[in-house]
Amino acid sequence: MPTPTQTSKCSAPARLALAALAALSIAGPTHAAPTLGSGFFTTSDGVRLHYLYSGRGPTLVFVPGWTMPAQIWLPQIRHFATAYQVVALDPRAQGESAVAASGYECERRAQDIKELLDALRLDTVVLVGWSLGVLESLTYVRLYGTERLHALVLIDNSVGEEPPPRSDPTFLE
Repeated sequence: MPTPTQTSKCSAPARLALAALAALSIAGPTHAAPTLGSGFFTTSDGVRLHYLYSGRGPTLVFVPGWTMPAQIWLPQIRHFATAYQVVALDPRAQGESAVAASGYECERRAQDIKELLDALRLDTVVLVGWSLGVLESLTYVRLYGTERLHALVLIDNSVGEEPPPRSDPTFLE
């Protein structure tokens, strides 16, 4: 290991180069963060749903909890979009998605997730559900299986509770 006097014998250009490398490693990558996009698709029952997307690579699909918009996932989108394609759904009546007269049961909302995957031609995804999104993700698995899922991430909801929690489809009445 060099002594302090040996390192001070480095040439000025070498010290400058080392300082620049150190600054770059602290600052992180110099490439720009992936752009955040916004899109819409129409479900089989005619409801226009919104989603956010960013990045490239294996796909993560985020489904928020009740009344939460896709934007609730912005910190995760920004973090994961550097290595993954990230999609965050605005479920019906949430965020920029249309308010539908019906379709608020977990079965229909799970079908919305499937139709999002179909519309974006996504073969295999990591499905991430939070709160009510957990129940919708579990219903997706029950109805459509795990063939298109690389993994399932369930955040902040009871799983295995008997009887299982139910959404109230009459809340708009």
